[in-house]
Amino acid sequence: MKKKIAAAFFSVALMASSLTGCGELGELVEDTGSEQTQEAIQEGLDTFSDALDSIIGESEDVSQSTSDIENVTGNTVEDNAEADTSEADTSETQAGDAGSVSEGESAADAENTDDTWPVDMSTYEIKVLSIGDPAPDFTATLTNGETFTLSEHKSDVVLINFWATWCGPCVSEMPELQELSDEGIENFELICINCGEEAGIVDKFVEKKKFDMNIAYDTDYAIGNYFPTQFIPYTLIIKDGIIYDMYDGVPSKGAYDTYKLVVERLLKN
Repeated sequence: MKKKIAAAFFSVALMASSLTGCGELGELVEDTGSEQTQEAIQEGLDTFSDALDSIIGESEDVSQSTSDIENVTGNTVEDNAEADTSEADTSETQAGDAGSVSEGESAADAENTDDTWPVDMSTYEIKVLSIGDPAPDFTATLTNGETFTLSEHKSDVVLINFWATWCGPCVSEMPELQELSDEGIENFELICINCGEEAGIVDKFVEKKKFDMNIAYDTDYAIGNYFPTQFIPYTLIIKDGIIYDMYDGVPSKGAYDTYKLVVERLLKN
């Protein structure tokens, strides 16, 4: 645009100079009274006017294009805002549902566990579990030679803990799990399922620590695969076959106090 304005001014001077024989623009100014000079100036002014008309036309086009872009951008932002609002509403609903289950409200009635639990493991699809989901059923072999089947404890509150001997946090909370088990709380069961280690390693560890709570082998992850997690210890608390609470890692307030509080609350409901 600047180049067109400069060219317009330059054309006035150039045309006048070529017709009057003036080599300098200053001489043209001194000789503006001649007929040839006036004609040259008029011709230059016409050229300048045409250039300005072109510049103004382009400016209007640019202004209209800018307005169109702003309108498109505005619509996109508004659409995104509506989408964000919709997603926020969905998130709040999901968070509310999870909260009501974790507080021990009637999750069993909501899920209709009489019909859905125990789940049919022959058609069960493995997924990351959430609070409110039916727990996958399993049968585990314990270090004392007995077996433990989850669906046989439907009327109990059951705490399932996944652990390994090489996991420091797992080992650190196990004495508290043993303490909780030793209390003999009615209608409460606790089971610690080892993650993939050989039976000999598990037996040696249990004997050394003198644990006598329910500790199960899972050398080939036959159970663990149905409870996928990125972290251990991984603990779930179940009632009526429904997951009411779950923990990745050791609770900040301690395993014993945290788990006992949840268990007692569920037993009262």
